[in-house]
Amino acid sequence: MSESGNALAVGQSSSETAAALSFDERWARWEAKGARHDARVARNMRVVLALMVTIGVIWASVLLSWGV
Repeated sequence: MSESGNALAVGQSSSETAAALSFDERWARWEAKGARHDARVARNMRVVLALMVTIGVIWASVLLSWGV
């Protein structure tokens, strides 16, 4: 890995780095950020769905054991 590439990224502030990027590069970063967010939301929704199904199954089995 090149040292000059790391020094450039570390030595510049985020505003200087953003200003040096072209519109297409900034747009690609924006889309990647949105894709990461979408993936996180989808993963969280799968977890919530799994928990809701588990709680529903447990609740249904409790109600059935009570004879309701």
